[in-house]
Amino acid sequence: MPLTDSEALFEEFCAINGIRFERIPSGSSRTPDYLIQPNGVRIACEVKQIELNREEKEALEAALRGEATITGGTPGARVRSAINDAVPQLRKWTGGEFPGLLVLSEEHVIPRHTDDYNVRVAMYGLDTIVLGVPRDPRVAPFLRERKSGPKRKVTEEHNTSLSAVAVLRKHRDGSLHCRVFHNAHAKSPLDRTLLANDRIRHFRLREKEPGQFDEWIEF
Repeated sequence: MPLTDSEALFEEFCAINGIRFERIPSGSSRTPDYLIQPNGVRIACEVKQIELNREEKEALEAALRGEATITGGTPGARVRSAINDAVPQLRKWTGGEFPGLLVLSEEHVIPRHTDDYNVRVAMYGLDTIVLGVPRDPRVAPFLRERKSGPKRKVTEEHNTSLSAVAVLRKHRDGSLHCRVFHNAHAKSPLDRTLLANDRIRHFRLREKEPGQFDEWIEF
């Protein structure tokens, strides 16, 4: 079976970085796409490409013609869908005994669905503002908290077989770069030193600060 564009990009990434990889044969049940073994450590990988839908393609074409366009949607929706599809395969294959990695790429050179914000809210929930409303109607509502809220896909009980979400991107100069976003609740965390060079960057949630939204920090 011919490789998809995202699978070809993933294999190119592994070859460039000297990462041993093998395709997992598909059987009667769904399995992850690849098994990689950096430094002899097994990591199951599910590789997915996020493509523009018809509305987004039309909007892009209009923008290239210099026309004003408006598109919408729920932040993180595409990444959230990819996690939903990938986790059962990673869970069945790894049993939580070794890392499971979701690898995403996006067909357009400018990220729309796989930027840092979309990955964060897909994993940890939409940014939510909690307001306090005084009993006295003459007193204005006030900010009580900023936090991650609904539509989160990773918690201490859910999707713990997902160790991280990696986003592969080919820059205009042809170089391949990877951003790895770690799951704080992973049963088998990914050791960042297994995937380490100047074109691979790792991120985790910063320690929660009162009144602030969750944010990624590089580590």
